[in-house]
Amino acid sequence: MRAERAKVAVSAVFLLNGFAFASWVSRVPALRDTLDLTPGGVGLLLLSLSAGTLLALPLSGAIVSRLGSGRTVLAGAAATSIGLLVMAMGLGAGSVVTVELTTHPRQLTTTLTAIGLTVNHADVPDSPGGDDG
Repeated sequence: MRAERAKVAVSAVFLLNGFAFASWVSRVPALRDTLDLTPGGVGLLLLSLSAGTLLALPLSGAIVSRLGSGRTVLAGAAATSIGLLVMAMGLGAGSVVTVELTTHPRQLTTTLTAIGLTVNHADVPDSPGGDDG
């Protein structure tokens, strides 16, 4: 029963993580228009996503080792949610600085969530790629 709940939880967070990313990406045209960004400005905004990911990858192993995969996922999901909220507030205020400053850490936390999920998924018995699968 515990393994089944773990599989459902991991699947649900993967789904929500994908939804959070898709909701951000679908807003890129609105970000461009609302913040009056040039194509270069949009490119820098998108570059922040990559920078957040590159920063998170080397840190993720140490964070998952220290907190455990479950706590990493919870902390990353909470931070991602807060980052999306602050980003939305920055967009509503028309603040390029707020949106730019939240894009990088939001992607960092999204990546940490994904890494934590991957480690957690590997620990769930009977899952493809899991300990006994």
